[in-house]
Amino acid sequence: MIDQLLSLSSKLNNDGGKSSSSSSSGTSSTSKGGTTSNASSAKKLSLKQLIQVNESLLDSFFLFANNTSNNSNSNLNDDSDDDSNVNDDDDLSQLMTVGDLQSILVVPNQTQKGDDDNTIDRSSGSENETIIIKLLNKVMSKKDNEKEFDKCLSILLQPSSSSSTDEEILMVVQYLFRLSLSSSSVEVLLSSPTKCTLYNIINITYPLLLASPTYSIQLRDAILDATFLLLGVADSDDNTTTKFLLSSCLSMIQQSTNQLLQITISDANNVNVSKKTSSTTTMTPEWIVTVITISSQVLSRVLDLFLQIQQSNNNINDNDATTNVLDTIHDISLSVLDALCYYSPHNNDTTSKNNGSSSSSTSSGPLLMNGRTSSLLRIVTSLLLPCLLRGREKEEEEKEQSKLNNRMLSLWDFIHELIAEDTHDIIHNKSDNASNETKDESRIMKKKCRTWASTAPSVASGILCIIVEHMYSLPLPLTTVEDNSPAESENKSESNHSDAASKAQSQSVRLVQHKQFWNFIQKALNCQSSINADHRGMKGGGTFLARGGAGGGGDGNDGNYSSNPYIDESGMEDENVGQLVRRRSIHILRLLIEKEYDGLFLQSDSNKKSGLSHEQQNLKSRITTWKKYILCFEALEMEEEVHLVDQVWETVIELCAACCQPSPDSAEEEEVSTIPQLSWDMVGSLFARVLLSESPILRKLGLFRLLSGRAGIALNDNLQESDNTSNKKGKGKKKNKKSKKKAAAIEPSPISLVSCSFILEVLIPSYDSLSVLGFNFANEGKVTNHDLSLMIGPFITIYTRSLMKTPGRLEEFIKRVLSAQFIESIRVKTLVIIFKAVADVWAKDSSEQNCGFLISNETIVEAVKSLSVIFNSGGIVFDYRQGLSTQFAIILSNSIHSSESKKPDPLSVILDTLILYVSTDEVKKEETEEEMKVVEGLKQWVGKYGKEWVATVCAACASSFISGQLISFEKEAGTLVLNSARERQVGTAISKLCFLVGSFGNTSPSSMLWPAISKGLSNIPIDSKVQIYSPLTAQQASRALILLESGCRERVLNGIGHGDLVIDKQGNMLPPPPNIELLLSRAINFLLHQLNRLSICDVQLKTDETQHREPSALRSTHGSYLPNHFAAVINQLVCLKRAYPSSVITSKAIYDLLIKALKDCTEEKDSATPSISDVEENVHLAKNMCVLFGTLTFAGESMLNNIAQEKNLAQCCLKILSLQFNVPNTASQYGIQTWQIKAMRSIFQHAKWGSLSLLLPLSFESPSTTLPYLHDTVIDTALDSVNATPAKGLLPLFGCVIVAAKNSFDRYGEGKEKGDVGSYIKNMTKAVDAIFTIIDDTEHSPTRAYMLQCLCNLVFCPQRLIEEYNVFQIIRDEGSHPEEIALPIRSAFRKLINMAGTKKPHISKYALSYISSAWVGTKDTVGLSAIPYRADIAKLLIHKEAKLDETNSHKEGLVPRDDIQHEGVSVLPADTPETSVARAFLMTFISSLPNVGDCLPKDVERKVCYYLIFWLLDEVCLQTDEVGAMMVNGGTIYCQVIRAWQSLCLLSRFVTSEIAELVAQRVFKAMSITVSGQIKYFIEVFTIQCARKHPNIFGKALITEIKKINILQQYVCSLMIISGNLIVGKYSDDFIKSSTLNQGEFDIKEIIAAVVPWLGSTQSFCRAIAQLLLHKLVPLAFPSVSNDSMSTDMEKVHNDWFFVKNTWLFLENNNEMQKLRKKQLRFFESYETDSVCTPEGIFRLGVDEIGESNPSYFQGIKQCLIDIGNENAAEVPEWKRMEEILHEYENDRQGGETGELVNFQRKILPVDTLNLTLENYKQQKRQNAAGRYRQSLIVCASLINKVTNLGGITRTAEIFAADKVLIPDSKICKMDNFKSISVGAGDWVTIEECKESDLLRWLKQCKKEGYEIIGVEQTSSSKSLSNAKFKGKSVLLLGKEKEGIPQEFLNVVDQCVEIPQLGVIRSLNVHVSGAICMWEYTKQMMMNAD
Repeated sequence: MIDQLLSLSSKLNNDGGKSSSSSSSGTSSTSKGGTTSNASSAKKLSLKQLIQVNESLLDSFFLFANNTSNNSNSNLNDDSDDDSNVNDDDDLSQLMTVGDLQSILVVPNQTQKGDDDNTIDRSSGSENETIIIKLLNKVMSKKDNEKEFDKCLSILLQPSSSSSTDEEILMVVQYLFRLSLSSSSVEVLLSSPTKCTLYNIINITYPLLLASPTYSIQLRDAILDATFLLLGVADSDDNTTTKFLLSSCLSMIQQSTNQLLQITISDANNVNVSKKTSSTTTMTPEWIVTVITISSQVLSRVLDLFLQIQQSNNNINDNDATTNVLDTIHDISLSVLDALCYYSPHNNDTTSKNNGSSSSSTSSGPLLMNGRTSSLLRIVTSLLLPCLLRGREKEEEEKEQSKLNNRMLSLWDFIHELIAEDTHDIIHNKSDNASNETKDESRIMKKKCRTWASTAPSVASGILCIIVEHMYSLPLPLTTVEDNSPAESENKSESNHSDAASKAQSQSVRLVQHKQFWNFIQKALNCQSSINADHRGMKGGGTFLARGGAGGGGDGNDGNYSSNPYIDESGMEDENVGQLVRRRSIHILRLLIEKEYDGLFLQSDSNKKSGLSHEQQNLKSRITTWKKYILCFEALEMEEEVHLVDQVWETVIELCAACCQPSPDSAEEEEVSTIPQLSWDMVGSLFARVLLSESPILRKLGLFRLLSGRAGIALNDNLQESDNTSNKKGKGKKKNKKSKKKAAAIEPSPISLVSCSFILEVLIPSYDSLSVLGFNFANEGKVTNHDLSLMIGPFITIYTRSLMKTPGRLEEFIKRVLSAQFIESIRVKTLVIIFKAVADVWAKDSSEQNCGFLISNETIVEAVKSLSVIFNSGGIVFDYRQGLSTQFAIILSNSIHSSESKKPDPLSVILDTLILYVSTDEVKKEETEEEMKVVEGLKQWVGKYGKEWVATVCAACASSFISGQLISFEKEAGTLVLNSARERQVGTAISKLCFLVGSFGNTSPSSMLWPAISKGLSNIPIDSKVQIYSPLTAQQASRALILLESGCRERVLNGIGHGDLVIDKQGNMLPPPPNIELLLSRAINFLLHQLNRLSICDVQLKTDETQHREPSALRSTHGSYLPNHFAAVINQLVCLKRAYPSSVITSKAIYDLLIKALKDCTEEKDSATPSISDVEENVHLAKNMCVLFGTLTFAGESMLNNIAQEKNLAQCCLKILSLQFNVPNTASQYGIQTWQIKAMRSIFQHAKWGSLSLLLPLSFESPSTTLPYLHDTVIDTALDSVNATPAKGLLPLFGCVIVAAKNSFDRYGEGKEKGDVGSYIKNMTKAVDAIFTIIDDTEHSPTRAYMLQCLCNLVFCPQRLIEEYNVFQIIRDEGSHPEEIALPIRSAFRKLINMAGTKKPHISKYALSYISSAWVGTKDTVGLSAIPYRADIAKLLIHKEAKLDETNSHKEGLVPRDDIQHEGVSVLPADTPETSVARAFLMTFISSLPNVGDCLPKDVERKVCYYLIFWLLDEVCLQTDEVGAMMVNGGTIYCQVIRAWQSLCLLSRFVTSEIAELVAQRVFKAMSITVSGQIKYFIEVFTIQCARKHPNIFGKALITEIKKINILQQYVCSLMIISGNLIVGKYSDDFIKSSTLNQGEFDIKEIIAAVVPWLGSTQSFCRAIAQLLLHKLVPLAFPSVSNDSMSTDMEKVHNDWFFVKNTWLFLENNNEMQKLRKKQLRFFESYETDSVCTPEGIFRLGVDEIGESNPSYFQGIKQCLIDIGNENAAEVPEWKRMEEILHEYENDRQGGETGELVNFQRKILPVDTLNLTLENYKQQKRQNAAGRYRQSLIVCASLINKVTNLGGITRTAEIFAADKVLIPDSKICKMDNFKSISVGAGDWVTIEECKESDLLRWLKQCKKEGYEIIGVEQTSSSKSLSNAKFKGKSVLLLGKEKEGIPQEFLNVVDQCVEIPQLGVIRSLNVHVSGAICMWEYTKQMMMNAD
């Protein structure tokens, strides 16, 4: 039978379903004969239509079977009124149960038994097939008809892959429905449609759908429709069978869903691993969502069934069936929500009981469905909750209404758990506190899921969106009774709990009055979306309460969910939860306010006579305010157009003012009876929508308005006053009196209204996210540029000052500013601004000095740790570090310590803070103003702890530091002490503290340090020969040296011991007292001993068994640290030498050691000396060299001079240079390890070059025959020693090379003759290479910067460059090419420039500051030395450095600026941007050259100036014609071209008559190229300057160009501006006079003839200038035109004279011409070119967002035309003005109280964006943001280069729902102009990159996929767009801006279309063309759909 049914069903479907209910034979004949002709055109039936066809077939078949059967069964029309004789248990025993479904629901390691008691075999992997076999066995017997059984089974197991398959499955299912009812017993029992439907659900529908996850959505819906086919039939039968079936159905669905929802991630993984066949259902979230969806749909239809029965039988009062269904839906809803938000409950038994589940999860941990809000929540919001609310409409009885209210209250309890301010990870709640029937006192412990921070608000907002209108009038408990712990719950008695519950129930309010609800809405509206940024800290607002409500969720209420340790956003399905929650929340708020307004409206209707009461009036006012708020929020949430967003601010200002309205008199009335007043927390969310927008320009707009006082927040500052003044001036010109009146009535709100959270979490992060801080603001047609970096500081200062009236808020604000979260989340540059702004509150206003703030020690510790991390990162600018530390000290100085608080821990608070201020300079310089502020601030801060207490702590810290109590000693230490960085920091901080305490005047700082130092050095022997002491003594002495060194640097211990240098009457410094001398002697002996031990790395040779062996604790890990510690010991010696220059007791001992060490190192070995091993030899060598270095370091100047007289230092240096530390062969015999050998060699090299750095300067000062050999040997040896020298030793090595190179240069610098050129180049190159080798090997940035400066000072001096130029001339005269000559200094310069690149401008600054000054030279050699560098100069003139970030910009401040601002060094011009450092020096050099004809050498004029002019014109400016449209503003080519023209402006004074004609040709050719207006400006300036110098040459060229007919409008505009400046501007007199005196070569009449045609130009500006020129030139060419008598004579001579005269008279006398002339003359008179042709003038111009010049003359042109238009507009006829007045009056009269609330374009928030509707995820992806399905249109813009066009095309493509857009480069999407033009469309439409080189391959692939390629191009075969037919799948190929579509791509297009044109111009903009074609495609698709 099934085969016949399938065949007939298919036949009828293919025939369009024309035969519906005939017999099988009749149907067959009809389909054969009657529908043959149109069968091909008939459409197939849908699945829903096919259900009826199948039912007709089944009726026919089963009727025929019943009529021909001879059995005694009754047919379906027989009634059985007596059901009491039927045994339900026997006849319904074949019902499917949950046990039959366990094969797909069960988790691993569980065995469930079905009805057949057979254990499920998981290894077979056939769970789905098992379920289907079971349901078939329930319906048919395989034994009776095995073939039919197998046929049905095979069809049901098919995946839903095609429509034919779906039709077969549907037919089989409907056939099974009939078979299930065929048995006699079932027929009797299921005598009603309701029973039949329930029976089929249990046995067929539900099991089948669960076992068939591959069925399509359409097929599943069709099966459900077939199941409920009899839904419309009224059924009044309500017997036990119906109840039993309903109970079984509900139980199966509930248990199945609950069991699946409790599956954990580990359970699912185990299930999926155990299932091995592809046919098996895998346990995935998608499958569970499908099951829950099916279950919900079944329940929804069952509910409809019983609601219909209930409605049709009004006399039936028993509604248990409907109630049971609703209870099940409610329970499943809560189970789903629990699975979204919580882990599996701790007490699984209770959970299973409550949820009705038969089993529970076998493992703990996250549930599989945790956080699946994008799919699972939508089932609740679109299916389950609407069912509950749909039931409400039918349940009108009080009992049923009460049940529904209990369900709503239960949902509210769940929501309350989500939104309550609970920081615990475990939530305890009652099983059901809404129901009064049962009270289960057992507690359920819910554990928040790992995505709680995002899931909780998403779920809460989603539920509220659905039920908020229905909960509006329900009484909700004001407080929720919750216990603190399970133990407390157990101790409470049942009676106490009942009392508390009843009390809570009695205190109830409506939802609109519930405090928790409003807290949730406030925080939800402040959920922030992320900001795209490229630096640390810009994480956006994050998830829901992660930032405590960024708009200001109350000060200090941060992160209510932040304590959850399981936060993990990876489990969330929604990509942007913050945006989703915001939009849902504003939707909830809108529904609630509308309900409140409706209620008020009803009250007003009932009280029309008496009017509204005072309370009702207040409520109405608040509702109006909230409505405005909602409109503003929706607009700012959805809008991205800057000008539309800017319109919202007027209403935002009103809302700010509404926050300041006085509160009601009664607090109780405010809390209970009305909706809350609008607060700043809500208004702050409006600002946050702009300040945290994805669009940088919107963020700038919001910041500017807020920081300048234009956002309704008052600023009591000059900035605010200036802004108000400008606003008043602007408003005065407005005609709209209504807007003026409204604006005047709104007073700005005080700045103290703003919350601290808003400042720290919205305002500052928004500012911090911007890389370009310039902003152009248009007001009344005038555009002004503002720097936001100059505005943020004063705003924060004013805000902080406003908090002083509320000390609590001030303390909270300072606490959060100093928190680690804030400090570590923003850039250092921003942090400096904020710290300075806060500190300025007290620094600028002395009246605020006494107003401090409480600060805890914990806050200080947290801030210090965060600042330490920043300071130690190595990537902070020196100025930033100094600024942070200074401002932090000022902040601390104004803090207040509570008298009740305990004293701070000295180490963690005071000393760690002072460590931030530890100086790393070896010599303390004079204190700067900033350092004095730091000292004063720290002094005040320390003093607030109590001067006496601090003094005691200071001495105690010093003593405990020495004894090891403050910081413990290393346990395994020897006598060689290696101090840690922490020890040095703490010791230095102690000295700093002593210095601060000593400044109080009560205690001498030295008296606090000397006892501790004496204690540490007391056990060190005085005799240097005795060096025996314990490790403890060594460690104490080492720390004493740290205190001594740092105390000397702080100038509290130097001189004679207390910081003063005392001199006697003869002017000699007195030595320190004996006790100090004794300590110094001990200290020096200890340091020398340490040097000895360090030099040999603690190696002790076994030369003498009786020799004392000192313990050693060195390990291999110390190997890399030993050379650094050696340098630290040397620095200590240097410090003591400088601190105690008059010390006597140590001089003799040091001198003897020095002589001995020098002798040991330089003298040859005596042959009589017994031989020693190589190990001993190297050990002694290293030791002697270290002693030599140490003694030389401490030796005074007089001591060194004495040695220079006694010794031949040049010979000594040569000997030291020859010494080498060789790796000993017998090291292993002495137990010496490899790391010790490496460390000894590094220390030896450091000591060697350190000694040489002190001896070499004296050697070169003394005459010696070995000096020529000495400097060569130094350089050669240095090259060989670079790799072996440690980092600390590179500086002395570099010093030696510099000294040797200087002497070498002096010797070979005279090599001007040909024979000496080779030696000169060789020696110079060798010295320079040695210097670069050392620099390249140096990693310490300050040292490297110092080396670079020394190099530049050495080689880039006038003498060296002139010498190089002479060598250059000699070699060039020999025929060598200039660029092939190997000049050592030029090579060094080029290497430095390459090192600098674009990201290290400090290197180019050093090089160019020296060399540019040296190029100028003397008067006789000015500029000559620059000739070899002319190619480098040309390239650097167009060079642009990158803007520095914190990782590189610190190198800018490594060497103070003063170091390069001395004689012989160029200084940067004022206002030089950081991206123009290199060219600024070169422009300064060019400007310093004398004029042509003065003292400028001819070679410089020709070989430098001419070369630069032509190179810039030919290689840069004229190359733009080749790239054309590729030159995008901000691109590399654009920057090079604009910089080239700026350089040409400087070089214009070197354009002589010799090259003027060639320059003119190139200039006008470049002017004809389409470039930006900024570039055009500099072209015009250069041309004007050249024309002033050469009027005839450039004048004739100008006339020739103006006469041309077909030239671009932009070119004409430039020609007119040049002509205007030369003829009517300030330069007109000189130009006209000089041009006409030159024998008539330049005729004014030619200019007139050229200008007259442009009087009719379509461009107003060109037309205006042409009129101006003609008015000026006609009287000059025809003087008689203004003389009537002479004019009469001219008329007699010239017949056409009247034309000239009348034209001039019109220009002279017409009112409009006079106004225009007046404005234009003002413009040209202000046009300045001379100042622009200087470096200062160029850099003084404003800059755009990319840092390039942005001349303001465009605004002058624009303003000129605007003024003219305004003046003309002022002359409006009186009747027209009266019409406008009447129109305004009518608008006011009609508006009244019901007029528009706001004056901006309202944005409707689409409900689809709330993500609450149920749809397939893949289908959702096919939809656009508006919820509409995307069209199968791909817009290919890969051939387009202009960003503006690409932005417009993307915007249009999104509007018409295109599938995607192809662009040539994905980086374009990040450009600001693209974002601005596309208006954020890139976020809503798919954008892919396809370069032109890959386009052909991509188009061919599209054709393979069935797309039609449509080219928008005019070809011989192109069709008109109106006649073209588009296919569904189309690719729209757009061509290039100029060339169109290249031929290679035309070969693959299927058709070309062209747009009909009716005008003269034969081309459209490519964006416009694409938009027209996209609309035509959309129109055709819409018509086809209709």
